[in-house]
Amino acid sequence: GTALHAVLGGWMNTFHLHVQNRWRQYGSIYKENLGPLNVVAIQDPEDVAAVLRAEGRYPKRFTLESFTMAIADLDEHYGVFLGNGEEWHRYRTLLNKRLMRPQQAAVFTPMMDETARDFMSYLRRKRDRNGMVTDVQGHLFRWAMESGCTALFNQHLGLLSKDPPQLTKDFIDSVVKVLETTNTMLIIPPKVHRALNTKAWKGHMDGWGTMFRVAKELIEDKMKIEMERKDEEGEITDLASYLISKDLSPKEVLGNLMDLLGGAVDTTSNTMTFTLHALARLPNIQDKLHDEVMSFAPDHQAPVTQEQ
Repeated sequence: GTALHAVLGGWMNTFHLHVQNRWRQYGSIYKENLGPLNVVAIQDPEDVAAVLRAEGRYPKRFTLESFTMAIADLDEHYGVFLGNGEEWHRYRTLLNKRLMRPQQAAVFTPMMDETARDFMSYLRRKRDRNGMVTDVQGHLFRWAMESGCTALFNQHLGLLSKDPPQLTKDFIDSVVKVLETTNTMLIIPPKVHRALNTKAWKGHMDGWGTMFRVAKELIEDKMKIEMERKDEEGEITDLASYLISKDLSPKEVLGNLMDLLGGAVDTTSNTMTFTLHALARLPNIQDKLHDEVMSFAPDHQAPVTQEQ
């Protein structure tokens, strides 16, 4: 397949269905040329595991050219999402100590539970007269960002409140804008869009600029506080303080927090959207999951704790 097939076939906005059809046509491994991208798709989990095991200490990771160009034009720094080689390994090693160890992740559990409860109240307010909630994915974007911020900054931003702060809404809108314009630049290379200063490139740069602006506002006060107490002893509970305490430049801290915040919004919300869709189609699995949750909260009110 090619980028032209994507446009003529109308599947740029339904890429998951396209991938499913390719799997049926060609099996678990196939190759496509999407504009400037030469893609080898691997569908079998065992094959994916084999590739990951063979990558070595410093893997050559895939990056979107439009992302790296925009960040370079803004004079900002890559984080763990776009980093490569030794730089990526250094960032990933630091973050693994906080994100990949169960005992460390458990620290975030109480605030995550609060956010989940707030989200349920938020959804009840969004019901229409028939009890239906529309734009579920948009609401999940808010929940994902609020949840991400509890881990990054150890505080709630109020995105699920009746009057959420404007800067966080701006961040979500900018993530959507970046992703939408990225699809456009899969067909014609980003360098062409930048040279012609197309509408897609302007939107792409505006999205990235807003994301960095909001991320700077969110961590500016945190960085001042942590720089003042850098030599003090005490438990560090949030990722922002943890990264500030390490041997990273301010731009490296910002780049990594921006990657984590941006990644939390898109990937988490999309995954949860599909999970809810699958559970709605499989009521027997939904019942099984419900029973498991109730085994930890039999009175429907029991708080989730680190031990659980």
